Amino acid sequence: MISCASHNSSMQFTSIDKIIFQGNQSIPPRELEAILYSKSGEIYSSFTPRENIKAIVEHYRQMGFLQAEVTQSSDTLGENGYILLYTIKEGPRSTINSITIIAPDIEVDLSMFAKHQILPGQPLNQYNLSMALYILASRYINKGYYHTEIFDSLIALDYDSTVFDISILVNPGNQVYIQTVEIRGNRKVREQVIQRELNFARGDLFYPALLDIAKTRLYYTSLFSYVSLRPLLSKTDQDSVRIIITVNESKPSYISTGISYRTNQQAGINLQWGNNNIFGNAQKVDIKASYTFDFSGNYLIDAGIGYYEPYFFNSGFMASTNINGQRQGGQQLSANYIEIVQAFGRKLSRFGTAYLAYKYHIAWLDTSFQNQVFNEKYTNSILFNYVYDSRDNPFYPSKGFYQDLGVEFAGGILNGNNNFIRPSAKWARIDNISSWGGYLLVKGIYTHPYGSTAEQGITPDQKLHLGGVNSLRGYPENSIGEVDEIGEHSGNILINFMSEAHYKYNIISFCVFLDGGGLWNEYAEVSTNTNTQLGFGAGINFETPAGPIRFEYGKSLTEFNRQGIFHFALGYPF
Repeated sequence: MISCASHNSSMQFTSIDKIIFQGNQSIPPRELEAILYSKSGEIYSSFTPRENIKAIVEHYRQMGFLQAEVTQSSDTLGENGYILLYTIKEGPRSTINSITIIAPDIEVDLSMFAKHQILPGQPLNQYNLSMALYILASRYINKGYYHTEIFDSLIALDYDSTVFDISILVNPGNQVYIQTVEIRGNRKVREQVIQRELNFARGDLFYPALLDIAKTRLYYTSLFSYVSLRPLLSKTDQDSVRIIITVNESKPSYISTGISYRTNQQAGINLQWGNNNIFGNAQKVDIKASYTFDFSGNYLIDAGIGYYEPYFFNSGFMASTNINGQRQGGQQLSANYIEIVQAFGRKLSRFGTAYLAYKYHIAWLDTSFQNQVFNEKYTNSILFNYVYDSRDNPFYPSKGFYQDLGVEFAGGILNGNNNFIRPSAKWARIDNISSWGGYLLVKGIYTHPYGSTAEQGITPDQKLHLGGVNSLRGYPENSIGEVDEIGEHSGNILINFMSEAHYKYNIISFCVFLDGGGLWNEYAEVSTNTNTQLGFGAGINFETPAGPIRFEYGKSLTEFNRQGIFHFALGYPF
């Protein structure tokens, strides 16, 4: 290899302007630059040529070019930084002649290798081969063969090493069983509560994925601030393992109060008390109340109580009861609402849970808006939901997905003043890298009235609302959409997204966000030109045992001259 350089050593901190590759007929420049030690725009150092050449050759050999080499490199200092040139001699690409697999106890075929293009006649890609061997090892480990060893060899069939036979030998060893499960650190939480969340017991086959599942389930009880599951192999018997579970308990009870003021001349106070382990068996109770008012005589009182039983009558079902009441008063509207929801759920998979709920909603409306008069209105409905939740922590997720697919059937044989079918979908993704993170939330709801409701319309208390801290920041609560019979903004079809990026420092997070959405009454009205809004802003969040306290300021992008809004909330909107 020939290497030449023309640069001044005093300029060692100059950046790299661009990188040029020659002779790379099989691998594009973008792919090569991605694997380099130093890339365009980064600082040039004395290690750059040597490390870049090493990375190029290693990548080529991983791709099956076993004779590849960099025949010439140069680094020339230009006006905007160093220009690096690498001349590559690829050589022939090796191919696979045959694959022999000796794998006892588990039936293995070439299908897993085919997914990684490791087949006779295909080019030899050592990176893909390593991935296929990793999948093969995982199959054994997930069957309890914790000590699995895999030996692979490449046998050249010609002098130039361009054709290879691959030989793979699996030594699974003996299966490993769980000898004991020890729980440490719990004080007020009964050991039985922890054991119920474990998906393994003494005598079961052991594989590491069991610990990840159990850790997620323990966090989701909201009873622990720290969970660790550690396997210890026995010193005398390598075929058994002890599982050490260490937990730090969170305070089971919490109380929060808040005072808020918004720039649309609204103020409010809210109180919340809850306990995540009220009877020592992971039952939860939550009581909350809020009072919001403006300076024109309008007010809203909201109060509710919820109870959650994770193991209903010691079965595999969970149950919850929620009772909520509202009183709304003002110059144009006086209304009272009561809603009771009884729900049952059951886990179907590691992350998936199905729910069945009955909802009873009754409203008393008295309005002077447009001289409308409403008698007592009630709605009976059945709801079906499937929730897929792979978040690593329900209060402070750092990664994972949240999806909720549901449908609500109201009226019909259940009677009531409303007959409609309402499918809904919600999807959220959360990602965090070090102190940086963010989320994207998308949801849509469609309401299809039938029977008498198709002609008379859905009563105002059962319509959808958009705008505010948990849907579209930068707008007052429930301020988007057409004005309905009682003077409120509402609709039957909703589309909404919320996006946020944040930086965390200790217990404080700084965030910026962009939200958007629309609300319409009829399918024919759905358009980006009507009742569609965008909002953006920034905020600060504080961590508490009950979840994050959010202080945010949002402003409309669609109506930029509109006054901004301060928002306050407890918890994330999903």
